[in-house]
Amino acid sequence: MDVFGGARLRIFLVKWLAFVGYADIGAGGAKLSWQAYAGMDVRFSKVFWGKVGYRYSYFDRESDDNEFLKLTKAGIYAGLGIRF
Repeated sequence: MDVFGGARLRIFLVKWLAFVGYADIGAGGAKLSWQAYAGMDVRFSKVFWGKVGYRYSYFDRESDDNEFLKLTKAGIYAGLGIRF
């Protein structure tokens, strides 16, 4: 089991555009695990948001039988958010 702590940030630059950021870090079953992203949300209507940004994540784990797993993922993301 891993224990995590993190923070999320959203700053509206104008009514329809927001800077977003997120970061968390954890440990426990994994030696170390963390991720962070930063991006922009663009509101098209009250329901739809466009999203674009950059995300980085890292995972380091050692199992009981001395198998090691280190995983790093990073890249640009883009998507559509739908608010209900």
